[in-house]
Amino acid sequence: METHGSIEELKKAIEADYIQKINELNSGKNAQIKEITASSKKELSLLETELEQESEAKAREAGAMVLNEQKLAAKRGFEEAREAMIQEVIETVKGKFPNTMKTKQYADFVKKRVPKGAKAHGNAFFKKKFKGLKEVKGLNGLRFEKGSVIYDLSLDALFEAKEPTVREKVIEKLW
Repeated sequence: METHGSIEELKKAIEADYIQKINELNSGKNAQIKEITASSKKELSLLETELEQESEAKAREAGAMVLNEQKLAAKRGFEEAREAMIQEVIETVKGKFPNTMKTKQYADFVKKRVPKGAKAHGNAFFKKKFKGLKEVKGLNGLRFEKGSVIYDLSLDALFEAKEPTVREKVIEKLW
């Protein structure tokens, strides 16, 4: 600091010195403010990019989930329609049982498998062919009893035993 002769000059010198220091501090603060602003803008840009990427990822995930749900619903619909068609064919076959049991092929099939001395149970249609037949309404075919053993040769029982094979053949034919 310089020495000055008058108080006015001394005041002006002190004032000038303080103004210079204030300007230096202000310029340092301005640089600091610029640096903080630049850093904040950079962080804000990074956060915006990160948020955008997360949003895009969530949108893709939601789209994939909706697509998978639609695929599953379509598959379920197809399976239900397929099962309905298979059941329709099976019910058609079962609907033919009353006529099938009256055929010579069914009578021959049963005669080959009837144990001697067995009691017959079945549809009234068979009363003439099997003496002592006990009538069972709604039975499509014949059932025999010998002792404690029951021989179920009804078309319902025979079909039930072969239904998995029939289902496979229907599936092969339809698909």
